[in-house]
Amino acid sequence: MLIHSTGRHGIFLLPTFPLFFLGFLQLYKEKKLMYYFIFASLIFTPLLFTMVGSVYRASRLLAYIPTASFIFTLGVKFILKIKNKTIEKVLLLFFFLLLSLSYCDFVRYYWYDYPKLISGNFSPNLDGAMAELKKLTLGTGKNPYFEKSTYISQKADMQFFKEVYFPYQEVKIWTREKEPFPVQSFVLSSISGSGEIINYRAIPSLESGQRTMYILGK
Repeated sequence: MLIHSTGRHGIFLLPTFPLFFLGFLQLYKEKKLMYYFIFASLIFTPLLFTMVGSVYRASRLLAYIPTASFIFTLGVKFILKIKNKTIEKVLLLFFFLLLSLSYCDFVRYYWYDYPKLISGNFSPNLDGAMAELKKLTLGTGKNPYFEKSTYISQKADMQFFKEVYFPYQEVKIWTREKEPFPVQSFVLSSISGSGEIINYRAIPSLESGQRTMYILGK
């Protein structure tokens, strides 16, 4: 829960971890029936996770947020119950500063560093590439093709945009290693042309780290 999909930050900020244990101490001290119910829901919630077939297992941890937040609040209450006011103020200031620093670090990392790290995991600018391919084929009367290796690696996305831009037209697949370049055609590929095959258009990526798409011609 402290480290999630970013690989550095989680659903809860790291400084809340000590508050979690202080919250349990406060829960034990007060011994209210409602508190025991919340504790039980925190313990048994993971059992429900196993009943759902899904690849997004980590996202199910979001179900912890309401009960965990309540226990964090009990942790703050534990600090407020300390009789020595100096210790109370020092602890509150300490956690406030830690939470503020941790949150600022999360915002900086998520908005600036994280996008650069994961941009290559997302699809290239297929929307722009398909739009350009349609424009060229309509303007010249040539046939649209997809290069096989590109089609296989981006199959789901390419099938989607094919239905958007070429809903009633057959788009054939070209295998570079086995077949000559198709005549009277433009080929959409993530691999640039060479020799007689030229890069008729280059569609730049939306983010750094993503591949450039090419429309090849001859």
